[in-house]
Amino acid sequence: MLWPVVPAAPAVTLTGTRKQFKGSLYIAFTNNPGAPFTVVAASNQPLALAAWNPLSGVAENSPCQFQFTDSQATNGPVRFYCVRSS
Repeated sequence: MLWPVVPAAPAVTLTGTRKQFKGSLYIAFTNNPGAPFTVVAASNQPLALAAWNPLSGVAENSPCQFQFTDSQATNGPVRFYCVRSS
């Protein structure tokens, strides 16, 4: 039996990050139009990725252009982020 070949999803391309007013963090990236994404965060990078906290708010502003703002970025001294396909 032959299994269908499923192409791998393209890598997320980070297009920008910046600290915003009152310390929130803005992340912008590109990928396929309509692709679902989740941003996860942790204060301890070696923590298993499955244990990172999912954050809400990833938006596709125009085809292939995604953005996320973490208004809770100021709640600790260090925060690590990962964008993953949902």
